[in-house]
Amino acid sequence: GWQWHSTLLIGNILPYNTNHIILGAPQPQDISLRINGGALEQYQLAPQRAQASLKLKRGKLARMDLDIEGGTVNGGRFKAGAVALGRIQVHTRDAKNAEVATDGQQSPTLFDISLKLENLDYPGFANSALGQHIARLALTAAVEGAWPTEKGVAGIRQWRDAGGVLQLKAAEIDWGPLKLKAAGTMAMDAQDRLIGSLTADLMGYEELIKGLQGAGQLNKD
Repeated sequence: GWQWHSTLLIGNILPYNTNHIILGAPQPQDISLRINGGALEQYQLAPQRAQASLKLKRGKLARMDLDIEGGTVNGGRFKAGAVALGRIQVHTRDAKNAEVATDGQQSPTLFDISLKLENLDYPGFANSALGQHIARLALTAAVEGAWPTEKGVAGIRQWRDAGGVLQLKAAEIDWGPLKLKAAGTMAMDAQDRLIGSLTADLMGYEELIKGLQGAGQLNKD
């Protein structure tokens, strides 16, 4: 489960479209996570700007856009210090709002999601082959399958057991010497491990190998 707390949350509803809600949280925020019954992880987010856009359809959330710019996040698993944020954008869309295919069949897509992170710095990566600065991390994907009736990890496993897959339309990483673009299909096996088939374009391979060797993470032999 998770919890979110802030001392100030500003909400705006557009008078000409009451199904569109815009939220702003300019003050520091506390976020608590408990993953798969593990220990409680507590994080502190101090953004320069944090805004969310919620669009409703028939009283249900149809689209969400989250935009966080500047500031820091620390605590939890970030033992080496605060992560300096450039910009984080998350977009999700309920695929039920998409048009029905020309053959009249309902799309197997549950929802679309896109994620983009730009200019993140974490001291814990300073001694790695890739370095502490992530210039860009982006992905666009579609989650296909049936909505689970369970929640949390149990719901993910139920979705998996019903044949759920992730269509990775595009993924991009620009981190130190590594430049990667990939696309493909992914799923989970019975041991909760990711499996799938991807095609990828990789640049900076030689520099990455040298960096791994220099960091002592790869034997020169």
